[in-house]
Amino acid sequence: RGPHRDGHLEEFSAPARWPDSLKKVWSIAAGAGLSSPVVAEDNVYLLTRDGEDEVVSCYQISSSARIWQQRYRTPFIPNPQAVITRFFPVSQGKGPFATPLVHNNRLYTLGVDRVLSCFDAKTGGLLWRHHDLKQMIPEKLIYACAPCGCAEDAKRFDAPGKCPACGMSLGPLGMETSEQVGIGNYYGAAASPLVANEQLIVNIGNPEAGYLIAFDLASGKESWRWQGPSPSSSSPVLAELHGVKQIIVLTRTNLAGVALENGQELWRYEIESNAQIVTPIVLEDLVIFSAYRSPTTAVRISKTGSAWSAQLAWSNNEVTLYTSTPVLVGDKLYGLSYANRGQFFAMEARTGKVLWTSEGRQAGGAAILHAGKRMFALTNEAALIVLATQEDAYKPLARYQVSDNPTWAHPLLWGKNILVKDETNLTLWRLE
Repeated sequence: RGPHRDGHLEEFSAPARWPDSLKKVWSIAAGAGLSSPVVAEDNVYLLTRDGEDEVVSCYQISSSARIWQQRYRTPFIPNPQAVITRFFPVSQGKGPFATPLVHNNRLYTLGVDRVLSCFDAKTGGLLWRHHDLKQMIPEKLIYACAPCGCAEDAKRFDAPGKCPACGMSLGPLGMETSEQVGIGNYYGAAASPLVANEQLIVNIGNPEAGYLIAFDLASGKESWRWQGPSPSSSSPVLAELHGVKQIIVLTRTNLAGVALENGQELWRYEIESNAQIVTPIVLEDLVIFSAYRSPTTAVRISKTGSAWSAQLAWSNNEVTLYTSTPVLVGDKLYGLSYANRGQFFAMEARTGKVLWTSEGRQAGGAAILHAGKRMFALTNEAALIVLATQEDAYKPLARYQVSDNPTWAHPLLWGKNILVKDETNLTLWRLE
């Protein structure tokens, strides 16, 4: 979501007139997964999956030539609710999900089973690695339908497949990705790492607990660890509130602020939801967030002496966010609501007042960006929509089909270039 993780791309030049089509410069088979590509200098870095391996690759942007590639074995049993062929035809719920990070010629990646790696960005050499909370896979898996009230709820199966009664995917019993009651489902590590104060901040966990962990960038040595509820799929953000730098993290059951200096919890706000994916957004002392089938909500963070508090500022049921994180432009939010099967919206970030909404059925999800004074939405059906940034009405300016496969990763835009990673391919488009 850009160099500052806020959806803003600063090096894109919007044309005076949008062309009827984009020019395809090159396209390569890059591997499966939902992780977004990252660009540094003339290189693009990817974290993908190939069978039971996760693959870290570096390609030259100008030619698409591969510079280096590393792979490591990491079997993973996915949550059956993520095995949705029309959304994830190749990755099938095995990710990877988290976006890599390049800092000072080092590449940091976090795989679906919490494999945290640091590579030399120029050579691909492995510098250090951690694998906390490794998924333990038994020799023999037993499968069952998730509790849904169908006739097969109590029946056990020896092989994966579809429930003969309700058609849902059968899930493994006794795994962290099995159906969980009361705390929601665990899908694997999905939160992208961030760099702050010369530390790498990682949000990982399992259905029992979640952790924010700070690692020294150079050595990989752990600096501090905060334990909270089971993690969500939302990426943490860095903010400075009331003069204190902190990591804001959205877990399964709360929103929390953790001191960057030492990992001490400063404040928390309890929530009721079991599917959080969007990244929190900070405007002054407001933290804005949402969850599956939940209102978009803002809490106000206050500090009196050494005491912190988080109180509800506003909540809006008209806009609910599921997989798409909106972008803050000034004091306005632009994004895709999950309501009405996907509708674009603009709202006032300070008050939650909706300024406009589009018609419904726009998309099941979209990666939202702001670049060249325009909004961009790459839908899960690979439509790249260019929108005017205005407060009075929904106004699409252009629409381009950039793939035949599902697209969940954020695109990259710079100069006249548009880089798109779909389920399996990486494609460079150009405005001409």
